[in-house]
Order: sequence, then C-alpha cells, then structure tokens
Amino acid sequence: RISKPVHLIGNGAVLVGGSKIKWQRVKNPFLSGAEPEYLLCCDAPKGLPLRSLVVNGELRSRCRFPERGYLQHESVFTPQYRGVTGGGWERKPTTEEMITMRVPEGSLEGLSLHSAEVTVMHSWDDSMVRIDHIDNNIVTFDQETSSPVGGFGVKNFCLWNIPEALKEIGTFYHDTTEGKLYYYPLDGECEDTVAYLPEHYSILYAEDKVTDVIIEGFTMMCTESEHVLAGYGARRLSGAITLNQGSNILLKDLTITAVGAHGICTQEEVADMKIERCHVYGVGAGGIRVANSKSVSGRADEYGEYPKSEVTDCHVHHIGQYFPSAIAIATVNCDVRHNEVHDTSYSGIDCRGDHIIIEKNLVYNT
Repeated sequence: RISKPVHLIGNGAVLVGGSKIKWQRVKNPFLSGAEPEYLLCCDAPKGLPLRSLVVNGELRSRCRFPERGYLQHESVFTPQYRGVTGGGWERKPTTEEMITMRVPEGSLEGLSLHSAEVTVMHSWDDSMVRIDHIDNNIVTFDQETSSPVGGFGVKNFCLWNIPEALKEIGTFYHDTTEGKLYYYPLDGECEDTVAYLPEHYSILYAEDKVTDVIIEGFTMMCTESEHVLAGYGARRLSGAITLNQGSNILLKDLTITAVGAHGICTQEEVADMKIERCHVYGVGAGGIRVANSKSVSGRADEYGEYPKSEVTDCHVHHIGQYFPSAIAIATVNCDVRHNEVHDTSYSGIDCRGDHIIIEKNLVYNT
C-alpha cells in the first residue's frame, strides 16, 4: 500500500500477487467421453469463482461453453439507444430487464451451474455476472448487466467455469463448493510446472491521494479481477498498479503481464502522471488507464496551464483476454505519444479531453 512519497526501484524484481501452486495429478472426476483421463488439481478458495490462473508466466482461461462462438438467448429489448449525448435509451430499462435472461427451453439442462458465470454481449461492451437462480427458462443474475439483455438486438452469451466444458487443453475449472481447481495441462506440463493462484486485485495500490511517487524496474504478474460489473472498457476493475488520486507520479520501465484485470489503472483522477517505457501484455482487461484532471494538482504554470499526464514509449498488446470490451490505452486529459499498440480485443487508443497530443503511435490489429 502506497500512502506517502516513495521511490521504488525494482532492478528487475518480480512481484507476484498470488501464491505458488502445489499440483497433484488426479483422475478426472468429470469424465463423459471427450475429456482427458488425468488433470492437475490444487486447493482453491470456496465461494467466488477464480477467474485467473497463471501457468509458466501466462494467463490461462477458464473452461468455456461453448468452446467457440456463442449461445443465443431469447430476451428482447426494443427501445432504441440514442447515444450518450442523446440521453441514452428511449425508455429506462427495468430492473427485471437488467437482471434476467430468457434462454431456449432445455438449453441449459444437464449443466452444473453452481460455480458458473455468464458473459452477456451488448453492442460495444459485455457483462460478466453470476447466476443467482433459474426458474424454467428464465435465468436471474446476481447483479444488473451494464445494458439491458437483448438491447441493440444482440443475443450472444456464453458460460464460464462449468465442469462439462473442461475439454480444451490449457483451460481450468474452479469448483467453488469443494474448493478445488482442476487444470487440463498443455503438453509438457506436469506436477512440477510453476503456477500461481491470485490472491489480490492489485500488487501496488494507493487508496488515498498520493504525491511524489516513482515506481520503476519491476515485473508484475498474477492478480484477480473484482466480482463487480466491469462495464465498458472494464472501467470498474483495478490494475496491477492502482491509484485513486494523486500528482507528480512516475511509472517507468515496468513489465506487467498475466494479470486478471488492468495493467495500470487510475480509478479516480490524477495530475502530472507520467508512464514511460512500460510493457503491458497478456492481461485480462485493459492495458493502461489514466484519468488526468486539471483540478487535482492546482499548480498552473506561467502560462496558466495545468500539468498534463503522459503515456509515452509504451508497448501494450494482447489485452482483453477475459473482458473483450477492454481498451489498450484509455486516457483523459493525457498526451499519448510514441507507443506501440496491437492485438487488442476492442479499442487500441481512447483519448478524451482538451489540448491533448496524440502523435507517432503505431497501432495495428485492433
């Protein structure tokens, strides 16, 4: 926890936000014909389903149903969306329209759903929610989705973390009732394979306003994402480094990979924050998220302008592995210069604000 001015120098040290796994090779308890005969297994917390697993320094994905593509629900929401500037939906969705999903009769029969989560696709974002209960063909979620189910005419959804789906190599299933995690190993992976279970949402974080902070030279990996509605750009999720408010902050020469949510994230507003030469890749949500505010620092220069934040010379790629609405670099009142961005699930660079400079960035495959 960062609570005062500090200069942290990693010199290449690796910070891990979880615990090392002790694997056991076990007979597959979910055999029905297409699954492997043996799995790797470890103890895991009961209660909330784990979304992240790090094996050999890389994120692994939970088992998915279906393995590819999407199922189709039958929920309908016909009011038109007028955009943010047009006031949003023609009619405000009801709570029922935000927490229920009608599925084809019998489509979920025979599936073990006690540890499952559901991703409901919208137009530009997605909602990952848990199932509270099912009554006939009506699925009720534990919280509201970010858009009404069936809005925009989109019908796609998929299930995560059900044992019947543990058929693809490199995926895992977390039994939240028994407190066990089962992993279908890649070729060459065994009981000695190095792996970590996440225990924290952030590795370095500041809950309150901080000033004069420098963090440099670390590698960071293995965090979990909060079980809150992520929304557009996975905006409510934390990062390996999470700051709420502050000024005069420098993050440089960091490598952040295999984390469940963002790489670097400011949840509220900062001023005069510089992120330089950072490599963020292979993450569950977005890469770098910075909201700069003129009102935080209160220090205008001789021309009456307040210090802006900057993201420069960073390499951000292969983001959104768990949350497809993720954005590689998302900023407010922040210059974005000389960065390389590629292989993103949604937007490459999203910049908002006044008098900002966006120049000499290489962006492809977004």
